[in-house]
Amino acid sequence: MSERIIREILLMILRVGAYDLKKISESLKISEEKIIEILESIGISYYDLEKYDKIDLALKYLEFKGDPEKISEHLDWRDFEKFIEKIFRNYGYYVVRGLRSSPPLGFEIDLLATDVFKRRSYVIDCKHWRRSREKILKEVAEDLIERIRRLVKKCFRIKRIYPWIKESDHVIPIIITLRETETRKIFDKVIVAPIHLLKDLIENIDYYIDLLEIKPIKISCETLELEDFKQKDL
Repeated sequence: MSERIIREILLMILRVGAYDLKKISESLKISEEKIIEILESIGISYYDLEKYDKIDLALKYLEFKGDPEKISEHLDWRDFEKFIEKIFRNYGYYVVRGLRSSPPLGFEIDLLATDVFKRRSYVIDCKHWRRSREKILKEVAEDLIERIRRLVKKCFRIKRIYPWIKESDHVIPIIITLRETETRKIFDKVIVAPIHLLKDLIENIDYYIDLLEIKPIKISCETLELEDFKQKDL
């Protein structure tokens, strides 16, 4: 079975919203019976489609070499965060989504992903934007670094809930967008990556850290220390 046909069916299911077999059939010019057969061949029962999580369908689409940017257009910003979370989880990261802390020094982080083997965490901002201006991205990057400062100061409390965070020696801020064209950096600490290159970034993260000359932020969750850097370093 053609991977292209499978991708088109999955994409149409997400686009239609309601799982309207007739509408999908008419749009793709494939019989309803054939669509049901194709879905069953990849482990999906059409008759149970409403039980499937939208994100799981999006990940199934990726399995067949789908375009993450194209599928992300059919997800809202909450789904976009969940989509990125599951991609990191599939690579073995410990992930917390929607990490929040109350004032004083309150903060909110979309995703905190930790690689305990490399003793490194990534504080991730998910931007489901159609377009992103450089000025705004820089503001987001500065805010993300500030949230890391606050995260470390609250680390004593956070590690009681997520004990693996204390394994991190470094943090790297990452902004994941919908329509960037390449993986690059802002300042010398923040990686900006488009969703369609996210898997490449994860699989080759050390390469990109060296290529972009990223300076990871040193932390110690045990002593609550953060490498001191000033605004001029940004």
